Amino acid sequence: NRRRKIPGTTIRFFNMAIIEMARYLGAGFYSVIYCINNRIAAIHDITLMRKFFFDCKVLLQEGGSLILQLPNYLVYSEEPVCKLPENQSIRAKLCAKIFTSPSGEKTLLQQIETSNGKLVSVVDHEAIVTIKPEEIRELAKEAGFKNVEFFSNYNMESFNPETSQNILCVLS
Repeated sequence: NRRRKIPGTTIRFFNMAIIEMARYLGAGFYSVIYCINNRIAAIHDITLMRKFFFDCKVLLQEGGSLILQLPNYLVYSEEPVCKLPENQSIRAKLCAKIFTSPSGEKTLLQQIETSNGKLVSVVDHEAIVTIKPEEIRELAKEAGFKNVEFFSNYNMESFNPETSQNILCVLS
C-alpha cells in the first residue's frame, strides 16, 4: 500500500489461491509471478500442479518470469516426520514439518512462533506434493517455459541438489 502512494508506481499485489489465478487475472499481463515460502506445496495434486504451470505461462507477458521458492526436498529424509529449515525475523519464526504416512502421503504443518513463544498454526496437516527440481523442469517445459534456472537463495548463489537447503527457481 505504501508503494501505491508513490506516483508512477505500477506494482500491484494479489493474495489468492494459486490454482485460481487464471480465472481472475488477465492473460499476458504480468511480468513476474511469485510463489514463495513453499506455497506451491499447497497444490496437493500433480494434475493441479501441471495446471498451475500452464496458468502461469498464460498469465505472463512475453519475457515474463515465474519465481518459485521452496525447500530442496532432495536433502530431506523420507522419515515419518521431517523438519524443514526455519524462517526467522525479529518478531517471529516460521516452523514447518512434513509428515509422511505409511502409505506415502505427505502433509504439511506450518506454525508461527511469536516473540512470546506462542505457537499459531498457519497450515495444519494439509496434503502436499513435495516437488523436486527435475519435476519442476519437466512441468515448466510442458507448459512452454524455455529457461529454468535454480539457485540456493535470493543472492543467486549456485544450487547444489545434494546440499542446498532451499530452491529459488526462476522460469522464463
